[in-house]
Amino acid sequence: MGEHSAPEGGWKDRLGRAALWLVANRRKVYAGLVAALPLLARYIPGFPADALMEAARVFLGA
Repeated sequence: MGEHSAPEGGWKDRLGRAALWLVANRRKVYAGLVAALPLLARYIPGFPADALMEAARVFLGA
């Protein structure tokens, strides 16, 4: 058999681990968004960077 002690949980397990990572590293995620959104707004006409920054502040608690 395999060497792992527990089987892979599938896509739900991966989604749960991703959500836990986002919560644990929300300051890093916010810093990345602060850097990336203005660049996207500069090169993509009509990109809603201001609205996305406000949403990031609300959801990430920054």
